[in-house]
Amino acid sequence: MKKALLWMLILVMSVSMTAVVSLADSSGGAKVEKEYEVAWLAPMESIGWFYVRQGMEEIIAKTLEEKGWKITVTQMAPVVRYDISEQVTQFENMISKKVNAIAVCPINEQGIVPLVEEAVDVGISVISLSATIPSDKILTQCRPNEVESNKQLAIHAIKNNGGAGKCIILFGMLGNITSNERLLGFKEGIAEFPDCEILDIQPVEFNYEKGMTVMENMLTKYPKIDFVFCVNDKSAIGAYEAIAAAGRADEIIVVGHDGGVDGLDYVKDGKIKYTCCQDYFQMGRDTITALVEYWSGNKVTKDQYTYVCKIIDKDNVQPFLDEYDEMEKWYKIK
Repeated sequence: MKKALLWMLILVMSVSMTAVVSLADSSGGAKVEKEYEVAWLAPMESIGWFYVRQGMEEIIAKTLEEKGWKITVTQMAPVVRYDISEQVTQFENMISKKVNAIAVCPINEQGIVPLVEEAVDVGISVISLSATIPSDKILTQCRPNEVESNKQLAIHAIKNNGGAGKCIILFGMLGNITSNERLLGFKEGIAEFPDCEILDIQPVEFNYEKGMTVMENMLTKYPKIDFVFCVNDKSAIGAYEAIAAAGRADEIIVVGHDGGVDGLDYVKDGKIKYTCCQDYFQMGRDTITALVEYWSGNKVTKDQYTYVCKIIDKDNVQPFLDEYDEMEKWYKIK
């Protein structure tokens, strides 16, 4: 897909020693009444996190037009995916820089709590994206209800495919709250069906390669598998490729989670049966909306911006793909 290749080029262009991305000045001569600086700390360089940024930019443009507020976002991520120490360093640097707000998708949700509290104590608002930070000091969390989303996803998949079967769950990583919540959701959904059995649960670290390797092992170990529930679309793609290579694609239903372009393409092609829309754009929109509300003196609650993901299959996938096409106009590399 040409668009996917374009985004891979953007990702390569954006990576530096600290993997920082800034956008061109979009004030366009508009009168600026106030200026704010927001740091956006992603856990890795991935297309999905750039979609979050696009959602941010949509509300930033609207805020400039309506309020005259200029909001600048600096996006950064560890060069090595899920590098906790580098994300901690980036967070510390943003505290020292005294930005107005930090939006973070934490690699270690519990471990980042002391930094969150340090930031809030010096007047920096902190928003958690796509994850739960166990601290009462965050301004809000812009994220799906992971447990309920995956519970409904599992129920939908099983209910519409015989109501019974043998299941594999591929989760993310130990100690990651998002991974734990998605795993719990899948387990709760499967538990609704007495004729469903969980054969195995294995970590795949959210990535394609592990998804493929672990699935190869599962295919060797279990002669009959009906469903594979995956922590995200990347691992689901890897799992599907292993299943297809083994000639068992017609036997096994693969379920993902995220709703990024690559995963949606696999849904459209009938390779991944179901995924759900993590809605990166909405997380970005909600982040800036929450900050604008807070800076305007309005109350913002911790769970104000949580939601249940929409389930996507081959019949309704096209509008989600169309949204990615529409949102590309928001992204410019400085």
